[in-house]
Amino acid sequence: MIPYFPQPQLTIGPITIYAYGVLTAAGLIAGYYVATVLARKQRLDPALTGRMYIAGILGGLIGGHLVYLWRAGEASGPQFFTFWRGQAAIGLAIGAFSVALWYRKELRHLDVLALAFPIAWGLARFGCFLAHDHLGPASNSWLAVKFSAGSRLDFGLLECLAAILIAPPLYWLASKRPRPGLLFAVLLTYAAIIRLTLSTL
Repeated sequence: MIPYFPQPQLTIGPITIYAYGVLTAAGLIAGYYVATVLARKQRLDPALTGRMYIAGILGGLIGGHLVYLWRAGEASGPQFFTFWRGQAAIGLAIGAFSVALWYRKELRHLDVLALAFPIAWGLARFGCFLAHDHLGPASNSWLAVKFSAGSRLDFGLLECLAAILIAPPLYWLASKRPRPGLLFAVLLTYAAIIRLTLSTL
């Protein structure tokens, strides 16, 4: 069982920097870097890959925030623009998938993004684990976190592990030169299964 520890943070004057924000930013930057490097290696346009990556991130953030506001009944007012204060996973997926549909003819670029995504996914969800902001049910599993009120699963940790587990199979599949779009389809299917599984817990 994993012992509980508070989220690491650094306070500099009036500013407090949280581990969650640092890891999320690091994940997004690392994902962009890996995507553009892989694009060059595969003789694709790294600029287009980078634009698709950024568009996917922005689409996901917008979709996630809109669904969050809709669920909270706060679809208007200044909170409409503060997307960092509330996100819904289903909205993130819808927003990012909408961008993928827009670029549906760029299957090889989408495959490159599929290879880069586990890095961004894993780091961001590890940040969620450090913040303990996506808690699951009570559990005696060795993966549960021992909070003062009882042991519970932490979905941030579980998704981080899921991201780590899918990376090797994706890179192995990429080495076999599959049909364009297959890597992206595999990642989408895997991510959907993970989300559905966690939602049933």
